Order: sequence, then structure tokens, then C-alpha cells
Amino acid sequence: MFNMFKQVFASVSEFMYYFCDLPLNVFGIKTKHLKNWEKRSGDLESVSNGADYLRYCLGSRFTQRSSHEIAKYYHMVRLVRESDTYASLLMKSSNVNSRFKISGLENLAKARQEKRPIILLGGHLGSNYSMWIALGFLGYRVCPVARATDRSSATSLARKLYQNTTYKLTDMKWDGHYIYTDSSGHFPLGCFDKIFTNIVGGGGIIYVAIDFPPTLYAGKQQCVSFLGDKTLLPVGIIRKAIKENALLMTVWDTVDFDGKRPMRCIQVMPPLKGESEEEILQNYADRLTELICNEPWQWMGLPIAQQYH
Repeated sequence: MFNMFKQVFASVSEFMYYFCDLPLNVFGIKTKHLKNWEKRSGDLESVSNGADYLRYCLGSRFTQRSSHEIAKYYHMVRLVRESDTYASLLMKSSNVNSRFKISGLENLAKARQEKRPIILLGGHLGSNYSMWIALGFLGYRVCPVARATDRSSATSLARKLYQNTTYKLTDMKWDGHYIYTDSSGHFPLGCFDKIFTNIVGGGGIIYVAIDFPPTLYAGKQQCVSFLGDKTLLPVGIIRKAIKENALLMTVWDTVDFDGKRPMRCIQVMPPLKGESEEEILQNYADRLTELICNEPWQWMGLPIAQQYH
């Protein structure tokens, strides 16, 4: 009976977090429940452990900030990211400059002039759901690849409803749309080829985050150096880009806390270098490693960093 009561309480508490605390947080209202939720947040210890692990792997390249401080910032980024499900409804072209700090847009403009398909490679970073909204306001129709909500018992009902809500609300705010895989990250055979043709044929840009650990991704992979050691990263989209003569670029979505309120930052970098898929993927891994070394709290993979090696 006690365990049943405990499970019901945990479920109600999770619903309150996703559908009460987060919407109110957008308007600067921090509920008592949210403060208590922050204290109970179960992943802070795993974030600290992940930071310690990467510090060991990367040595002096890794930030000198303490693991405790990294975990604190990680939680702050997570709160912005999850609140942006609702904050996205307030985003519009007239306030994009007050909500986003965007650099490297000239790289995207130059790439568009080449009249080649464009694929943006990113990571599971920062706000994560608002970048394509901002780029949409600036005239770039981005279609991000996204995993469908996991319908298995491994994901709680509250989390499933929240993920669906995130996709539906953010999808209302820009001219592009999500490209859904199944919950394991796969497209039906031949489906992506048709999607690719339709999007790039209409002047759209495809965005893919390929920073999956080998343990969570069963598609085509390539061995590269990443986070101070060898690992496998997805390579299918790079093979597709080479085949279609597409430009591959990296774009990072982070959150800056230096001002009075969090600022969502978007950095568009020049095209990835390399003649082969191995060289291009390594260039991506090097860029992502550099970002993680400098601001590890931006990366959602931090709690499971050990799974990459």
C-alpha cells in the first residue's frame, strides 16, 4: 500500500512539474513545488559524475569549473529548455532579437547562395526546441529530425504527454515541421529519401542531432575520436549528404545566463571540412568536444557520458 501511494504521489508531482510549474516559470513565477522539485532532481548526482568522468578523460581541455557548479548550470539549462515548450508561444518575429543571440548567420546565407541542399548537424544542447523557431523568423525553413514519443512503459505518462505537448506547441511557431523517426531513431525503408527530396526541393533545411551514444542508437555508425577516446557516432546522414552533394554545417543551440534573464544563443558555423565521411564526422566530433569542454552544462549527454566509451 505504501509503495502504491508513493507511486501515485510521484506521478502527481511529475504532472504538476510539467503542466503547472513550467508554464508559470515562463512568467517568472517559481512555485514552491518547483523549488522542491529542483532539490529532488535525481539527475544532478549523475551530472556531477559525468563531469568528473569527462574531466578525467579530457584533462586540462575540460573546464576548471567544479562538478557541483556544472551540475547547477546543467539544471538551469534544463529548466529553460523544458519551459520553452510554453515560452515558444510568446516568440514572434518582432521579439526574436530580445530572446535570441544569433551569430554566424552569414555562413547560412552564403551556403544558401550555393544552391545546394543544406543539412545542419547539431547536438542535444541548450534550449533544443526553439532554435528552428528563431531561424524560421529570419527566413530559414528548418525541418528537424525528431524521435517519436516513446510509448513504452519505460517512459512515464506525464513525460509522454509533455513530449507530445512540446512537439505540438513548438510546431505551431514556424514554417517548417518535425520529421519523425520511430522511438528507436529509424525511418521506414526508403521513407527518408522521399522526405529529403520534398524538403530540399522546397528550399528547406534539414536539421539532425547526431550525438547519440552507441548504446542508444542502432543505425549506421563510424568510429571517431570523441571526448578524449574512441567511440561510434551515427554516419548515415553524412553518407546521404555526400551522395546528394549537400552542404553539411554545424549549429549549436546554447543558453547564456550572463544577463538579467537567460538568453538563447544560436551559433551557425562554416561547413564541415573533409573529403570522406570519416573526416567529416571527425570534424563534427571535434567541434562538439570543444563546446562540451567549454560549457559541459549545455549538453544533455552529460549524465550518461560513460556510455560513449
